[in-house]
Amino acid sequence: MKRTKLFRPLAAILAFVPLLWSTPILYAQDLIIVTNFTRFFKEFAHVRPFYYYLGKTPPYFLPWLIFLPGAFYLCFAQQTKPERKQLLFPFLWVVGLFVFFSISKTKRSEYLLPIYPAMALLVGYAIDRSLRHWDDSEFWQRLILWPLRITIGFLAIVGIGIAIYGATLSVEWLYIILPISIVLILGALLVYYLFARGQRMLSILTIVAVLLVSVTYGVGPVVSKKNEAKSAKPFCLRVQQYLPPGEKLKMYWFAKPIYGVYTERFMDVAWDPKKLEKWFTSDNPVFVVTKENAYLEIKDKFPLPIHIVLREWIDHRHVLLISNRPAPSAPPASGNKH
Repeated sequence: MKRTKLFRPLAAILAFVPLLWSTPILYAQDLIIVTNFTRFFKEFAHVRPFYYYLGKTPPYFLPWLIFLPGAFYLCFAQQTKPERKQLLFPFLWVVGLFVFFSISKTKRSEYLLPIYPAMALLVGYAIDRSLRHWDDSEFWQRLILWPLRITIGFLAIVGIGIAIYGATLSVEWLYIILPISIVLILGALLVYYLFARGQRMLSILTIVAVLLVSVTYGVGPVVSKKNEAKSAKPFCLRVQQYLPPGEKLKMYWFAKPIYGVYTERFMDVAWDPKKLEKWFTSDNPVFVVTKENAYLEIKDKFPLPIHIVLREWIDHRHVLLISNRPAPSAPPASGNKH
């Protein structure tokens, strides 16, 4: 039995050796050197300024963010001196990772995901101790009282502000935003009422409920309305009207699968101007989807005429439908039934 117990770990190690042997050295180099050291010390991708996380991180910790300053203060307060060592661990966890990734050249919001559990521990400690020692001194009361006052005012101001902003955009926007406005204003009043009645924990949970309802509604009609300027679907439906039945969706220096989904076509992508030139030598009208930047790079040196049929701002770029023929006054019948 002893030999068997000793053999099992050895067998596992030996089984892992072929995997290491089969791993390409270039892949290992890319994983260790490029993915880690190059991204950290050099401008590789997603280059952001040092203060990038100061603006990106706080919104993801709402609504508990309002209690975080008090939680940080407790790490060094005289009232928590007996628990100083235990508090410093999550504090250094947050600050250490925040500074470390802020120094990095490459920055993305998901890189700081590991700090949220530590911040949750600190805020949970601050709320728990404040509620337990509420009657002991004003020090503990301020840790809850001031964040709640700020939150009540913030909810009321935002509720009124977004209603006014929606009205300035259009009546349609006002109808979409108005439910969120009502939830925020009523939520602010409810939080104030509960806190005045001594229901301190319930008032905190009400803030969470108000934000949950607002966000749940917001991901529906608000995001859908906002994404009308980002979605490629309206553009693709117009493109579809120009394509003959059964023809692939031609794309130049642009390969987004969602365009194939919305046009219900297989995609044929050209990464070489020569392939685009071959398409454009056809005697029949040819339609190609491309980015405006790609079009601008070749328009002056392309040997054949390029005509812009459609041009729309989608997501963060201008997308074009170009053709070897002038844009028709009306799109030809595509033969698709919708």
